[in-house]
Amino acid sequence: MFTVTTEQMNKIQASMSQPLEAQNAVFENLELNPYDNYENSEPEFLLVIQKEDINDFLRNVQEHPDEYEFFPKERNDELKNSSQLTPEEIMFLKQTFIKDVMADECSECAAVARLTDGNLSFYAVYYEAVWGQGGLNINKFFGFFRTDEAARDAMNNQEDVLITDGYE
Repeated sequence: MFTVTTEQMNKIQASMSQPLEAQNAVFENLELNPYDNYENSEPEFLLVIQKEDINDFLRNVQEHPDEYEFFPKERNDELKNSSQLTPEEIMFLKQTFIKDVMADECSECAAVARLTDGNLSFYAVYYEAVWGQGGLNINKFFGFFRTDEAARDAMNNQEDVLITDGYE
């Protein structure tokens, strides 16, 4: 949760009916420290994985199975000879990819943050990631929302992105 001033809340509220660019300007002027969102609560760990990244990984395994140690030699030979990955293999590879992303300390995560001045609350959706020694930073802002439910719906409905707790 972020604590902001009443003046900042008024600017947030006024920007909510405007395009994302206007909301983003208000968001940037808040100069929020993402660590503050976790000061009084345990962070929710939701990975952001570009679907294209998963598809690229699957395509690479399909095209160059010998570069990976997922399957026995016989299966690698079949894949090299135009055999397609089975649904079970695809599920296994997706889970492997997600585990690898989870292990990466610089993975991007989705956040729904409550902003309040003590009287009124709104919610912001953004992506955050660790930038090496630069620590946790906000990568991309997706808008302000009146309710937590609306913010979570917006977060979960991102196009071409998989938002996961790591168990899909």
